[in-house]
Amino acid sequence: MVSRSKFLRLCTGLLPILIGVLAVGGLLLGAQPASAVDNCIQDVWKAHGNSQNLTCTANDVRIAEVTNITITSGGSCTGTPPNQVCTCNSPGNVTFSADYRVVLTAQTRYDVGLYFGVDGDPNGDGALTGQCQANIITQGEEVNPANFLQLDPSPDSCGDIDSAHNPQLLHLSLTVPCVGDPVTGKLKLPNCTSWRQPGSNDVCQTVNDAFPGSPSKCNCQPGFTINIFVEHPTISVDKTVVPTQVNEPGGTVTYTVKVTNNGTQSSVTLTSLTEDDTNDGTVDFTYNASSNPTLASICGTLTLAPGASTNCTFQRTVSGNAGDNITDKACVGGTDSNGGTVTPVCDTATVSIADVKPTAAVTKTVDKVVCAVIRYKVKVENTDLAESLRLSALTDDKVGGNGDITTTTGVHDNLVATTCAVPQTIAVGGNYQCTFDANVCTFPNTDTVTGTLNDNDGNTITPTGSATVTSVTAN
Repeated sequence: MVSRSKFLRLCTGLLPILIGVLAVGGLLLGAQPASAVDNCIQDVWKAHGNSQNLTCTANDVRIAEVTNITITSGGSCTGTPPNQVCTCNSPGNVTFSADYRVVLTAQTRYDVGLYFGVDGDPNGDGALTGQCQANIITQGEEVNPANFLQLDPSPDSCGDIDSAHNPQLLHLSLTVPCVGDPVTGKLKLPNCTSWRQPGSNDVCQTVNDAFPGSPSKCNCQPGFTINIFVEHPTISVDKTVVPTQVNEPGGTVTYTVKVTNNGTQSSVTLTSLTEDDTNDGTVDFTYNASSNPTLASICGTLTLAPGASTNCTFQRTVSGNAGDNITDKACVGGTDSNGGTVTPVCDTATVSIADVKPTAAVTKTVDKVVCAVIRYKVKVENTDLAESLRLSALTDDKVGGNGDITTTTGVHDNLVATTCAVPQTIAVGGNYQCTFDANVCTFPNTDTVTGTLNDNDGNTITPTGSATVTSVTAN
């Protein structure tokens, strides 16, 4: 009875179906392969004389899982299941074969059609509209050919599904755009399934006959994904500096930022390098295509192949006090060849400021002789190249008392007169000069003046200078 019913519907409905097929989809009623890249499920539905749109609200038959993936072009797989990792290259298509687990959640369903979107699903409806690859279940596609189910008599050749043959496991090859889910990064495989229920079971010989038994007897999964990953590579950044230490108050150093593409399939193009020269959270300079100097001039190669590296080199002047550690932070970002944004990655390098011990010199000469009173001239020079010095004391080993030859103590013992006063601040390269008169009673007479000086880091030095009087003439 079923066979006769199908035959009558085929005979009486052939002409309008043929006209609809030719007019809407350009489909042929001749022999067809099990799959073809052509119209989607709604086009096939309307090509068979149905005017209303499909709703696809049922869940009787659906694709539940895709396993055992092998990529033949547009990507690659590493490892073996269950530790296999497959990636595809975007933009572009990926061609792969896999096993598709088709499950039944109702009673027996006939003439199962499997539609896969091959245009990236611009309408967001799975494979309801657009461009698709359509499949019917054939014995040659069964992973286990003995599981193939054909409940309808010839000439029907479209596979069916019932509880005893559930699930259907098919091995299919597809070519689809390498488009990843924005959350998981997995390849999007939008699809729809169609079937017929008892009472509306027409003859099905090709994919062009695999249409739903009613507007609801189909299921669409626009968000369906499989374990092929659209790679969005990361980068690693390693920053170094030469030299790692400079003398106070500072100097010029050279920073090198090594950037590596950690991806295995996709290239990375560097677009910016920001520098925070004190690591205080404020960007002090950004190298990019329009900066001076440009990012390309300091990095050379901006587009890095998978696993490749480049060195970005630039100079900076660091300054500070002894003991300071100046940390410079660099962050590098870019884009990948799959249209993704490479999140900036940062690294730091630190330069220390070394203390420079102060230096000074004291020169003593005889200015003139007044009887036995010798006038000495004292000159204290700051020979330090880094900072000013504070002169806090001047003493002479022959004047007697505590040896102070400054106005602080005044005339005492052998000190007859003095113009020397402390404290004094002596700039870098500068000097302080004064004179004092001392009573000299024996000749030859050698005495020594000692200066006490400090820098702003608490360092103290005591340079000395000596002069000899052999008689009333000066040496």
